Amino acid sequence: MDPGNRRRAAPQHCNDPFCGNGAKEEGVPCNDGNKVETDACTNICMIAT
Repeated sequence: MDPGNRRRAAPQHCNDPFCGNGAKEEGVPCNDGNKVETDACTNICMIAT
């Protein structure tokens, strides 16, 4: 192993869906990857009404 290129295991929560990554994932109604509140997907990843 190259000591200058150490890798660590990813924490378990890295696979959890989150708002703002631009990926449509289970548990996130919409996710357009931006923080514009006035478009069809709010900045908290809820569908605007």
